[in-house]
Amino acid sequence: MQSPTKEGARAMTYAITAVSGQLGREIAQKSIDKLGVKDVVGLARTPHHVKDPGIEVRPGDYDKPEELLASLQGIDALVLVSGMAAPRRPYSAASQRD
Repeated sequence: MQSPTKEGARAMTYAITAVSGQLGREIAQKSIDKLGVKDVVGLARTPHHVKDPGIEVRPGDYDKPEELLASLQGIDALVLVSGMAAPRRPYSAASQRD
């Protein structure tokens, strides 16, 4: 399915972060279904870990701003998929009652 555009207008290109994770991958798949493969780009900290993306996947490490800026070239809109970092100490119900 082609992305909807007015006659003569250029389609927007969307980048989706965290496509190596479950939520990012699902959002990318739904976007591909709606917009088409050519209008969706995935971003991942480790692009080579993304299995069968079906789209172009570019480096998307927030700790490497120059690389991220290069990966965002030609992108019109960014879908930022936020993840949770693992807790620094083990969680226990007892520690939450204190």
